[in-house]
Amino acid sequence: MNLLPPDEPRVIIQTGDGAYLVFSCMEEPYPLVDNLEMEPIKLEDDNELRKKYEHALVSMEADCLQRTADAAFSFVFALNAIMADDNARKRFSVLGPDSEEDSSEFPVFPVETRYAVSYDDVIFLKDVNNRLNCVGPGIVSCGRILSTDHGSHLLVDNELLRVLEPMGGLKRLCGGQWNQRLHTAVLAERKVKTGQFRFADVFGFHGNAPLMQALNQINQKPLTYHIGSHDLKSVSD
Repeated sequence: MNLLPPDEPRVIIQTGDGAYLVFSCMEEPYPLVDNLEMEPIKLEDDNELRKKYEHALVSMEADCLQRTADAAFSFVFALNAIMADDNARKRFSVLGPDSEEDSSEFPVFPVETRYAVSYDDVIFLKDVNNRLNCVGPGIVSCGRILSTDHGSHLLVDNELLRVLEPMGGLKRLCGGQWNQRLHTAVLAERKVKTGQFRFADVFGFHGNAPLMQALNQINQKPLTYHIGSHDLKSVSD
């Protein structure tokens, strides 16, 4: 099942034990830069015009970030709900000595899923196999934050939280349709490999009503899922 709209700009980078999912708010999904020498935008020497222009840029950037964050967290919530249901259903039976199926069932060990959400600049490029890839500080930051997690946390870049706060924060993401009730614990800044990072441990609950609607299962009763962990012992440098 494809959880992403076909026109959603994104790149999926497989890492072997998971994947980075890159969301972009650019109108063109994958513009590859051939020439970095671009003419600067010329403005008339008018302070009022310049202020209006700068204000419009800030508003566009805020709207872009809001829509991109909505898409990213919707994916996290949907994947978390699907995996929780999948783990709850997975069972295997043990055959008895007479090759008759034993009535006892044992749960398959649940898959612990870690999430890290960050944002920064990325550059789209083609790799040696002509597949789309990404590089840049956005990928590095997310990878560094994720590398500190040895549990099942949802770690969010503190800078992203700061930018989203005036727009209602995590509670208002996705219009609040996931009925998320999330708590945020901002951790002290720490050095991870070659950089300094500050991020938050996010945990709480969310619903699956938007997912059920997307799957056209609106007659099913919506469920609530736990996400993240407040166990900070498994978050290390």
